[in-house]
Amino acid sequence: MNATARNYYRDSNDPRKNYPTAAKDAHLRLLAELSNVIDPSVNKVRYDAIIRRLVPYMVSMLSKKAQNFIDIFESLEKLHFVEVGKYGALKKILREFDPQYVQIIENAEEEIKIIMKSHKQPKPVQNSKQHHSEDSFVSTLSEGESHMWVGKIPRKIENKILTEEDLENFSEAIIPTKLEVVRTAFWLSSADLDQMINKSRGSLTIARFLILLKWQEKNGGTAYVNDIINRFSESLEMDAYSINIVKARGALEKMTLEMNNKK
Repeated sequence: MNATARNYYRDSNDPRKNYPTAAKDAHLRLLAELSNVIDPSVNKVRYDAIIRRLVPYMVSMLSKKAQNFIDIFESLEKLHFVEVGKYGALKKILREFDPQYVQIIENAEEEIKIIMKSHKQPKPVQNSKQHHSEDSFVSTLSEGESHMWVGKIPRKIENKILTEEDLENFSEAIIPTKLEVVRTAFWLSSADLDQMINKSRGSLTIARFLILLKWQEKNGGTAYVNDIINRFSESLEMDAYSINIVKARGALEKMTLEMNNKK
């Protein structure tokens, strides 16, 4: 973590101090991630253009002393242009420059939303007589269970064979700009990825669906729900912004509803 961000986090005047620690940590990771991609050493022209758009929303004195995007971000916080989990105005501006910035923010937003919801709702007291619905989804992570980011997978679908429609739904959770990470997690080669991109005529949105089809083909033509969740978990371990967790959960929930309706 950047030293400047770490010191600011410990500041007694930190505007984040009233938020849960987990939410502040997610917010700080977002700050670090944005500072890595909005970097003057990477693209000075774009960096300067972004700063010019943001200057009206910054503390004047701080904006003049800003040396990097971390300084910019913290100045925006001082005027509450951004707050923990609230980045709508910032997204609107950054969307003008690169949709990747917006995707990074939205991933953090979803994580913080889950944290805040969990923080506001006390956990119910559990006893041995209580039973939980196998269709319920858990938002919290369990140590040692890397797949639990997606929630509890209902037993009725964990061994369901994935159809093309299922793969299409799950493909929407793949971030188009992270196909290199995803293809590695799905055990595909660079040549496979190039083939999928060519086949989709350069559309990364279509290519992500073709990647899943190729993976299924290499998996013997059959793949199960548990298989794709394990691959998504691998991708998230390599790059926390490669998979949209909310959309992955949505694909699971859709499968559950469809199976319930078939009863």
